[in-house]
Amino acid sequence: MDLVARTQQGLLLLKLTHVAYVEGFLTSILGLARCRSESIHFDSGRDVLYMQEPTNIIAQLKYNGGHWLIDADPSRRPPLSVLRSSLSTFGTSYRPSYAPKPDNIVDRRAAHQIWGHPGRKAVDQLEPNVIGVQLTGDHMDCLCQTCIEARMAHIVSRRPSESRAQEPFYRIAIDIIYIIPVGDECIDGSKYAIHAVD
Repeated sequence: MDLVARTQQGLLLLKLTHVAYVEGFLTSILGLARCRSESIHFDSGRDVLYMQEPTNIIAQLKYNGGHWLIDADPSRRPPLSVLRSSLSTFGTSYRPSYAPKPDNIVDRRAAHQIWGHPGRKAVDQLEPNVIGVQLTGDHMDCLCQTCIEARMAHIVSRRPSESRAQEPFYRIAIDIIYIIPVGDECIDGSKYAIHAVD
């Protein structure tokens, strides 16, 4: 595809390869990764494309609505019929955006991990309430490591409700905290701190 570009030498034709034309769709027709492999670089400060050296400018760009445009003159653009005929092989798999996408088929265990480890009942509600998701596999309880560890914390921390203290120091909690790295000491020689709660 030939593109008319404004350069320091005037209007020149740039030949673009590996390009697909989609009518009415503004997209990046110049991939910066592909340009970089050809030693073509983009300077957003000066709005130019240059080759190898910043002084070797190959195209001056125009900033418009968040995009850098290469077109020098809309009247010099090739007609749509030329673009359609020369690039017709790229349009064979065209599907309008309003066509429904196929369902994503997801195993129940994978869905459990993808959606942040919800319970079995929540996973069962995905298929009827989420468009485009089809669940496979059997209904089994989760045995993943994350859920096991989360359940352990809940089980360990469950304690019977304790009666309120009737007098001072009825019940106290003491934590001994190692406050410095091994082999060091504080100014007064301390290595531990004690935290007590009545």
